[in-house]
Amino acid sequence: MEKDDDLIPPRKDDPLFVYAIDENKGDLTCDVKYIVHLEGSESHHGGLILYRKIRLVRGRRSLRLHFIHYTAWPNSRAIGVEDMTSLIKAVNAKNVAGNPVFVNCLYGLGRTGTFIISREIYNVAQKRRQAGKDWFQQRGANGADPIEEYVHTLRIFRHDMVDNVRQFKFLYEWGNTVWQKVSGRGNKQRDDEGLGSQES
Repeated sequence: MEKDDDLIPPRKDDPLFVYAIDENKGDLTCDVKYIVHLEGSESHHGGLILYRKIRLVRGRRSLRLHFIHYTAWPNSRAIGVEDMTSLIKAVNAKNVAGNPVFVNCLYGLGRTGTFIISREIYNVAQKRRQAGKDWFQQRGANGADPIEEYVHTLRIFRHDMVDNVRQFKFLYEWGNTVWQKVSGRGNKQRDDEGLGSQES
């Protein structure tokens, strides 16, 4: 009989490049061509979510970035449903234009994939709900498993996305929580305290 961990392919470590941002406001040169301006920072969700507003300058061009860091996500694990909800809402609140979002953890694998899939499920389910449709019911009608499909798609690009059973199990717990909310089948009190709308 296979153990749960045997179902997940072993991780291959890739070279790692880390760039840290100074906590103090000010300017910092990270490359000969770019100047990084830290324009402000905020702390949310009991200090678990840190937000930094950054401006990159290259010659006369500048680009503003919203940098969001979840500070307490253990390696090879998942975070709680409430924490994931807060993290997704924080990212969505800073990305109302729907621009691409760059996601990365220390290894760019399990936690990265878990967040990408969780956010995709949340956003698609909310969008379909606003159109008066149940995305989960539509997906399940033909026997599709959206979580399995998302993991497979991510692994085409990087084979270790969502790299252990705990993260897989969390994705199903997360999917169930989102489904209960958008379908109206969840506990009323839990719904009122839980996911809410994307705009809130």
